[in-house]
Amino acid sequence: MSKSGGFLLGAFIGASAAAVTALLFAPKSGKELREDLAREADRYKEQLSEYGEIARAKGVEFAEVAKTSTQDIRINLKEQAGQLKEQVSKQAEQLKEQVAVQTENLKGQFNETVDKVKGNFAKHKEESAEVVAELAEDVKEKAEEVKEEA
Repeated sequence: MSKSGGFLLGAFIGASAAAVTALLFAPKSGKELREDLAREADRYKEQLSEYGEIARAKGVEFAEVAKTSTQDIRINLKEQAGQLKEQVSKQAEQLKEQVAVQTENLKGQFNETVDKVKGNFAKHKEESAEVVAELAEDVKEKAEEVKEEA
């Protein structure tokens, strides 16, 4: 906008200078010259007014384009945010399900291990009881032998 505004200002100044120069060097009376200068000034005033209206219209147009673009960007960002939120929610739900499955698997493995340990403990407890009973009987026999020898 500043480039075209600078161009328009330069064109206006150049045209004004050319018109004033042409009028001043034309062989006319003072009254005719003043009338010509007034006419040219009015014409340039109208042109300037038209350029001002064009500039205002372009400014309004640019403002509308900027507003529309901003709204489009805002809408796109909201849509993308919604999609991202949905994806994150889905992934979070999947992770919850996976954690639940793994937790159940670990509980099952833990319970199996506990059952095996209990089974081994009970088995060894029975074996230990048998060994203790055998040892007790051996001790009794040895005690009777010692008694008989004494």
